[in-house]
Amino acid sequence: MNRYLVLVGWLVGCSSSSDYGRPTDQTEISVIEDGGFAPEGQRPTGFHLVGTTATYTSVDGATESVQLRSDVVADMIAELEDVEFLNIGDLSGCKIVGADAPFATITADLSAGSNEVQYDLNCDLKDVSQLVTRLFNLSGFSTWTPPSS
Repeated sequence: MNRYLVLVGWLVGCSSSSDYGRPTDQTEISVIEDGGFAPEGQRPTGFHLVGTTATYTSVDGATESVQLRSDVVADMIAELEDVEFLNIGDLSGCKIVGADAPFATITADLSAGSNEVQYDLNCDLKDVSQLVTRLFNLSGFSTWTPPSS
């Protein structure tokens, strides 16, 4: 009998979803970097995900849309949950200090809620900085080569 209880407990544990929810058609995640002493005409760069479609944007404004697997989107949601992204409030000492300061904006609209965080890329926010890197890597943006003009 104990073997059956262990198996049922294991199955229940494996099938439970994260608190942040599973990917849906309405799942939105974006990471955009902007600012700094960029040449005139340089645009924000990053990705915007809706459902499983990620749109990449390069500094010269080139864009490309790609389809991501739903398990990759689930991994992105798990990364957000690992740093408790929906609970991140004011980043007090790491607000954008000048119009030319490089900054990142992370936005997530998930089943469990939504949040937007902006922070100065020069700040020492290890968890948030690593989150940006992990989301860029998972989305494929890190390895994307923009089409030549």
